[in-house]
Amino acid sequence: MVQPHPKNKKAILAQPTHVQLSRKALAHNLKCVRQNAPKANIVAMIKSNAYGHGMGMMAQELAALGVSSFGVATLAEGIHLRRQRPEEEIILFGGASWLGQAEALVRHRLTPVITHLSELEVLAPLVTTGTFGIHLGIDTGMSRLGIYWESQPEPVLMPFIEFFQNHPQITLEALATHFAKADEKSAQSLCEAQMAQYTQAVSVFNAHNLLPKRFSIANSSGVLRGYGKYAKGFAEHQFRVQLDVRPGLMLYGIESRDEVKSSPLMPLAHWRAPIVARKRVKQGRAVSYGGTHICQKDTEIAVIGAGYGDGVPRLLSDRGKVIINSKPAVILGRVCMDLFMVDVTDWVDAGEGAEVALGESVTLLGPGHADSMATEWARLAQTIPYEIMTGITTRVPRVWSDDHQPLAAADIPLPALE
Repeated sequence: MVQPHPKNKKAILAQPTHVQLSRKALAHNLKCVRQNAPKANIVAMIKSNAYGHGMGMMAQELAALGVSSFGVATLAEGIHLRRQRPEEEIILFGGASWLGQAEALVRHRLTPVITHLSELEVLAPLVTTGTFGIHLGIDTGMSRLGIYWESQPEPVLMPFIEFFQNHPQITLEALATHFAKADEKSAQSLCEAQMAQYTQAVSVFNAHNLLPKRFSIANSSGVLRGYGKYAKGFAEHQFRVQLDVRPGLMLYGIESRDEVKSSPLMPLAHWRAPIVARKRVKQGRAVSYGGTHICQKDTEIAVIGAGYGDGVPRLLSDRGKVIINSKPAVILGRVCMDLFMVDVTDWVDAGEGAEVALGESVTLLGPGHADSMATEWARLAQTIPYEIMTGITTRVPRVWSDDHQPLAAADIPLPALE
């Protein structure tokens, strides 16, 4: 039986589900990057819609804070960003998916990370005026992108060196590599082994008077391990070669794993959703699809206006929590496409029903409580924070503000849906 709600003036101004992004948090996290990489050029990783935070606006906010280099994955992301940011550097880290559209890559001045000589051979005839810069990937442990060798690097690298010598219109902007396990406490020896192999590549290029303009090495976890500074083995080049760092999760205020800690980061995103219905059901009542949850007592249920169609993982069914006025409320039954249910019996029985009335907002993800952190969702959903954040769909609007103070409903735009 549906119970009458306490009168709630907020009901007519209920906020739709939305992600609020804090300028204060972004500035703080960027400061943490700079403290850990004081002389480095920051390449802000904003691929995959800025890890779910909104690529275009993220680039705008970062540019206002002095960032002029951005990392994306695909040609489409690069072109989309170039139309908004005509002057900044845009680097493509997603491999050779651009090969069939190389002319567009050159025309939009997008910098690819190269693995194969054949990629350079495609680019060379397209650069008819001036120069075109590329980053050369070195595979030191990921077995993903980049040039790989088993024993001696010089025989493998020489064809690339000869190419640059014979094609001066293609310039070596950077040598890039990527840590495989920098976010794990026990992986220091692997990080050092990767650095040793990277240093081999630097030595070969240096021996042929072809040092790159930049060394591109550290992701967020690498920055926190100290690789945002010139490491042993190539510190001698620090006055000739710029160091790049490529923070991703660190900018968004998310720890990749508990093993690696930093100066306290501030979560950039606060995801809220409204209570769209509430009812009292009797003991023994089944909740949601499949009836997987059976109420063990008379239960007050609040229905939340978000679901897996918005990015709430279905694996949070019967185990995840939302935060209502600093207290957790447990998800009951299966998460649906557009809705899910939580237990708010404690609020109603304590005479605090106004906090869970129709139109009130709850926190799905955001600062202030362990149960609303992306790392906790990732743990429960058996995944990683990256997947949680990139999984927030386009029907959830992203809204920037100075901090995380709740917004008025009128300040939340409708999402841009196709």
